[in-house]
Amino acid sequence: MVKIFPGAFSTLLFVAVAIALLPSADHADAAFPGANGWVAFDSDRDGNGEIYKMNADGTGQTRLTNNTAFDEFPDWQPVLVPPPPVCGNAVVEPPEQCDPPQTNSSLCPQSNYCQAPYLCVRDAYGDCAAYCGCSYDAGSCGCQVGQCDAQCASSADCAPGWMCSGCTCVSGTPAAVGGWAELPEAAKAPASESGSSAPPYALLAGGLAAAVLALTASAWYARRRWFR
Repeated sequence: MVKIFPGAFSTLLFVAVAIALLPSADHADAAFPGANGWVAFDSDRDGNGEIYKMNADGTGQTRLTNNTAFDEFPDWQPVLVPPPPVCGNAVVEPPEQCDPPQTNSSLCPQSNYCQAPYLCVRDAYGDCAAYCGCSYDAGSCGCQVGQCDAQCASSADCAPGWMCSGCTCVSGTPAAVGGWAELPEAAKAPASESGSSAPPYALLAGGLAAAVLALTASAWYARRRWFR
């Protein structure tokens, strides 16, 4: 029979209470090393539960989460890599824009556009090319009044004396260049019945020659009468 003296009992009771009051360290919930050798674990070292990773030897500890929630019980999961898209299966899979390849695909909408001052018109849909990407039409470009800053589509859209050039109304009045006036086609001398036309300066030269010839003939005739 073991006798416990009152003093010894008090000592044992004090030691037991002290051991009970010692702070106990919480174990970290860790996952087995992943394929790359990293170990994932949770820790409340910053006052809140967060997920960390480290090398198998404990080095390279890096926090992965940072929020007010208590993050715990990490686990490694395989990364799911989606299969590459298959062009032609009628299913649009990124990075495809359309599928299947065809002309005028409803998956490739297009609209008219400006190439100022011209309006380029095209139909509602482009083509789905062989690589399952949209190919858009170039369009047919021209002047349309009120579109893309175009003032006119023909000279009839301009004021009298003006004409349409490059979707813009410009003055049709002859402009003096180097002392000569460049006349528009309508102001030039009309063609003769034979289809040829005589420029104004050619007619003037012919008139002067005829006048000189007449004066010469008159002088010769007067001289003969004077000496008769």
